Amino acid sequence: MVKSRSTGRYYATRKESTVSCTMTKDQCKELIGQELPGSIKRVECEAYEVTDEKTGEILTLNHRWQYSEETESLEETLFADEVIGAKPASQESVL
Repeated sequence: MVKSRSTGRYYATRKESTVSCTMTKDQCKELIGQELPGSIKRVECEAYEVTDEKTGEILTLNHRWQYSEETESLEETLFADEVIGAKPASQESVL
């Protein structure tokens, strides 16, 4: 659960990342449902634009999610100081 800075409400979230590998498709399928040690962390990067598929709104982001072998404590995961939401590309500031 993550607490929104703007509303103070908690909401469920998930983080997703891809990891390159040299396994076959069948080997990968065998790993579905397994957990890797580590965590997915927010990493700053050059700003880029994405389109919200539901609203068509163009968002400007300057982070990506990356797998890390380092694990986070439960407190770090639950109370991470992350930015909630994204600002439209038309606004001057970028996340």
